[in-house]
Amino acid sequence: MIKERTCLYSKEERALLVKLESLLNAWQQRWDGETGWFVWDGFYPGYFNVTKKILFLGRDSYDIYNTYARPIPHCCYVSDFIPRYQSGCMDDGKSINRVRFHKLLLQVAYGILGKRGPLEWRNVLDAKSICENGLIFNEVSFAFMNLGKVSHESCDPCGVNADWAKIDFAVDFSTKNRNFIREEVELLAPDLIITMNLNENPLGRDYYKSVFGESIAKSKIRIDDCTIYEVTLPCAKHIPLLDCWHFFWSIF
Repeated sequence: MIKERTCLYSKEERALLVKLESLLNAWQQRWDGETGWFVWDGFYPGYFNVTKKILFLGRDSYDIYNTYARPIPHCCYVSDFIPRYQSGCMDDGKSINRVRFHKLLLQVAYGILGKRGPLEWRNVLDAKSICENGLIFNEVSFAFMNLGKVSHESCDPCGVNADWAKIDFAVDFSTKNRNFIREEVELLAPDLIITMNLNENPLGRDYYKSVFGESIAKSKIRIDDCTIYEVTLPCAKHIPLLDCWHFFWSIF
């Protein structure tokens, strides 16, 4: 986390940042020497103040190395997006509304967390309005992490097709002997987890079992294209996990 951005977090949130940094440092030390650019993630300011703590769990980050194009120990996906969410614009001035993945992260979080929520989709503000109206990091905040911590650097010009071979290797590497992925989820202690087609992969692998083992159970309930699970964490929280379409391809 870039130090000047930690001031946006409350004292309690900064204590969690310290624990998260310790975990990610240990995780990266295990990774060092392997192929790929290790990418940190975490949670946004205001995470402790919202009505429900949401964790979005994605697949892999895209084109991080080319974005930085310089040798740095690591980059933090969340830290990089704090100023972009504050302004409602990307670094090139493009509106956040034109970046489908982040547009939907913000809108789904707002629809669940807004003071008038939960809202029907037609009543949800557009992402740039959420950013510009003082809602971001106040009414709207969330945690975000990727299943694979390695940046997806491919020849795919749009970055929309996950590198499942790299994700699969990263998951094996991150759960062998010590399950870093589950530890990060436990630190973030969400009330709701929203994932993005993690089991819709060409390898036919059940990544939920890889990460959560016997502490995850699939519900018999299915709502449209959303599969519902329940995850039990050591704090005895029974957390609903909603597996939805990937937000780039989402039907929202």
